[in-house]
Amino acid sequence: VLVEQEKTPQTYLMMGQVVCDAKNIKDMLALEMIKRIMASSPTSRLLANLRESKGWTYGVQSSLIPLVNKSAFTFTSSIQIPYGFDALNEILSEIKKMQNTLISNEELTFAKNSVLGWFNDWYLSLDSSVETISLAFLHDMHVGYESASYDIANNIKAEDIQDVAKKYLSQERMIVIAVGDTEIM
Repeated sequence: VLVEQEKTPQTYLMMGQVVCDAKNIKDMLALEMIKRIMASSPTSRLLANLRESKGWTYGVQSSLIPLVNKSAFTFTSSIQIPYGFDALNEILSEIKKMQNTLISNEELTFAKNSVLGWFNDWYLSLDSSVETISLAFLHDMHVGYESASYDIANNIKAEDIQDVAKKYLSQERMIVIAVGDTEIM
């Protein structure tokens, strides 16, 4: 989807797709790890590529949003013109790499540590406790799913992440929205 916004200095890219049910804990945790490897830290693949290597953006974000029955996985970034479509192709290329090549041991360790540390935040404050309990209620999660999730995350392997990338991150099902000056995008 192209949205015309004349005379803008950047192209806003949002791309994403529907993925698994939030109750599919193993796949959700693998997607959370993919999210962190791809776009949620200074050393993430997309930030290293689009910002550090190419200088096209200040940042790339990714989200995994648990919804009822399905969840949404997204990437967003504001890209300097005229590199919007080039950046889109780079993101798709990084997804393809995730599907075709096992992640490194360093990336797996980073992703696991990041996700395992994230569990601490679930009950860090009253707000996060309410959100955690609300999500569990909304998705009809069993009592004790938090500790089961920790064990599952701790046992995810590079092959699991590759399998989940192949299973859910499909270029054919990906919805892409680009907002900017379409003449020079």
